[in-house]
Amino acid sequence: MQGEKSSLFYEYVRVLKETKPRYFLLENVASMKPVYREEITKTLKEIYPDTECYFIDSSLVSAQKRRRLYWTNIPGVEIPQDR
Repeated sequence: MQGEKSSLFYEYVRVLKETKPRYFLLENVASMKPVYREEITKTLKEIYPDTECYFIDSSLVSAQKRRRLYWTNIPGVEIPQDR
């Protein structure tokens, strides 16, 4: 998966490995190919086994329609309720 467009993701992974934060949050477009979503999830789970991926459309909580994927290991994350 490493390519020109994925270089920022792998830089993020490098920083996670070096700094070892307790929690992390990563956001990306929801329209990505499933194979990329799976690769991101797999890579993050290698560092943080409790990583989950959430689909959230910001129109649930704002006037903007912005479909996004969020990966995190923050406990207790819930999908926002429709406003």
